[in-house]
Amino acid sequence: MTDFADLAKGLLTLEINTVQKDGMSGQKMPTIPNALIDLAQVYWDFLCRKAIHFGPASQHLEGWALVLSHSFDWGREPFPQWDPQADRPVAHPEGEPPPAGHRADFGREAPSRVTLDFLDDLREVATWLAEMQLRASAVASGQAGSLRRLKGEIREEEMRGLRAAVREFRPEERAVLHRIKRNCDQFKVIAKRLPDQTITRDCPDDRFQPTEIIQIRKAWDIGVEIILMQTVIQLDGDVLNRFQAGMDGPEKSQLHALHASAVDLSFRYWRGLIDAVVAVTGKAFAQLLSP
Repeated sequence: MTDFADLAKGLLTLEINTVQKDGMSGQKMPTIPNALIDLAQVYWDFLCRKAIHFGPASQHLEGWALVLSHSFDWGREPFPQWDPQADRPVAHPEGEPPPAGHRADFGREAPSRVTLDFLDDLREVATWLAEMQLRASAVASGQAGSLRRLKGEIREEEMRGLRAAVREFRPEERAVLHRIKRNCDQFKVIAKRLPDQTITRDCPDDRFQPTEIIQIRKAWDIGVEIILMQTVIQLDGDVLNRFQAGMDGPEKSQLHALHASAVDLSFRYWRGLIDAVVAVTGKAFAQLLSP
């Protein structure tokens, strides 16, 4: 009955998302551990690509990016230069603080397994990127006065590079960065239950609880894509619709029709699933939720 109770809790809310994705492969979700490792690799790749806006990979930050990163207490460059011969980070200039919160070799290669340390790395870099984008945008728009005082000066010739980087930012990316942070927190709870607190590709599926499988599946389905439209339906009848800015024009009518069709189909399936759970258990839905 515990599995039915967990399933019933998952049925309290129906969420339908229409996402924007480049390069769809049409691949079905693999086994649970493989899905989680693949997702960690997707997160790692996304963060590395977005960090390029602040300087070359595996090198110390310079100029305006360094000034911005040191303008908040926990701001440190996430990708310090790596010495391949010594197999260790290159020493920082005298007086410069070391990176905080993650290993210096984060940007070297994608993970082949998921550990608590690597989930912490992903969360740290996502947090750093979100703050750096926010501060760079504020400086570019002349709102730097509202920030904590910058520990240094950004010269006018450097401002061109800063503004060029800001033009590459998308407002929707901040939501993806926060999604990575939130999901990594959930995945850490899962990893803490497993032997060695590590998820490998040969980890059996039966080690994962039903609610954890649901979390991983949703995260794997969405990945780092931009959610264009979202509809959330509560069991008590409340309905919430969210749309990205720019999704309200007449040229988006076909996309709206596609989303509406998905909502209708999902709602009918949702109702049928609730009825099936109640029929199998012989209990009212409220009873299934009671401890």
